[in-house]
Order: sequence, then C-alpha cells, then structure tokens
Amino acid sequence: MSQVNAEMQKSGFSVPVLVIKMESHIKREKVFEARIRPQESSEGALVAPPSPQEPPRGHVRAQPREVGMATIRDPDVGETFNSKLEEIRSKLLTQAMGEVMNDATAEFSQAHRHYMTSILVIDSQNKANKARLKNLNKMKEIFQERLSLEIRKIQGEKLQFIFRNINHKNPESAYTFLLRISEDGVYQMISCDPPLEQAVHLERKLQETNNFSAFLANVRKEFVALHNATKTA
Repeated sequence: MSQVNAEMQKSGFSVPVLVIKMESHIKREKVFEARIRPQESSEGALVAPPSPQEPPRGHVRAQPREVGMATIRDPDVGETFNSKLEEIRSKLLTQAMGEVMNDATAEFSQAHRHYMTSILVIDSQNKANKARLKNLNKMKEIFQERLSLEIRKIQGEKLQFIFRNINHKNPESAYTFLLRISEDGVYQMISCDPPLEQAVHLERKLQETNNFSAFLANVRKEFVALHNATKTA
C-alpha cells in the first residue's frame, strides 16, 4: 500500500484527492441511474422519473410577458380605430345615398316623361280644337247668308247655332242647338230647342263623316220638318 502511495505521489496524485474524485464520480453515476431508472410507487408500480425539461411539482411557471402589445385602450390606437370606422361608415352611407338618388332620379325622369307626354297631347288637342273653332268662324258669314244661321260662342268652349227664317210667318223665330268639341276632338250636340228626334243620328253622322256643312244643312232640314209637322197638326 505504501508502495502504491509512493507511486501515486510520483505521478502527482495524493490519496485523499483521488478518493474525493472517485466519490464524486460515483455520486454522479448514482444520480444518472436514479434519473433513468423507473421508481416504485407505494403500490409497487413503476413510476417514470420526471422529465428534466418539466419543472417539479409545485413550481409556478413564469408567464410570458407581453411586449409592445397595442390595445384599443391605447389613445393612439383608439383614435386610429375610430377613424377607420368613420371612414367605412361614410363610404357605406355614400353608396346607399347614391343608390337611393339613382332610383329617385329614374322615377322622377319617368314621371316627368309621362307629364310632358300628357302636356303635348293636351296641347295638340287644344290646337286641333282651336283650329276647328277657327274654321267654324270662317264659315259663319257663309252660313248666315245661305242658311240664315247665326253662330255664337258661349262660356265653356261651346257654340250656339241659331237658325231663322224657318217660320215664314215669324222669320225671327229662333231654332237653336248647342254644340261642343270634347277633349278627344269629337263633336257633341248638347241640346236642341225645340228638341229633335234625329239629334243622336245627326251627331253620329257628323262624327263618321266629319262633314260639318252637311251636318248643319241636315239640322236645318229637321227643324223645317218639325215646324211643318207642327203647323199641320
């Protein structure tokens, strides 16, 4: 033993130092074996040692710290968020108003076209009626000379036709009827004095032929026939 110590001292090792190193090496081997060897529980079952990566039980793991996380509560972020919302709201409102205005404009344009069409139709009808009244006035003098006819314009765009010289005993005795022109340009006999049984037939004939001169001549004939019938009765 002394010889071994002597040899070890020559090599630069001492017995106490060597013993300490050996004991340290043995402890490390035991710790390593304890980590990799399954342990028995109180019931005799094998329990795997805890993973070196997992913290022991009871240890509180530190929560990760949020760094630079912006929230809506931050003044700058809240202002930007509200600005974006207002921008989106304005775009949606503008789009909706544009669609409403387009629909309203289309409806207004359609109504305006109908209105203008009606105005043009009425205006053309009025012009046609005025032209007919003008022609009747031109014929007035001729009728007065040949048929002893007087034409008067009365309220409501109506014309009164007065025949005379039918009763030779009373040449100034008047036989009259009222005529008007409807909005459709149709001649309508309103009344006759004295009444004529053929008034409806004469009116229909005028509408079919549009021959006003023949119409007046036929009306006078009916008044003459009525006078003669009354005279002989």
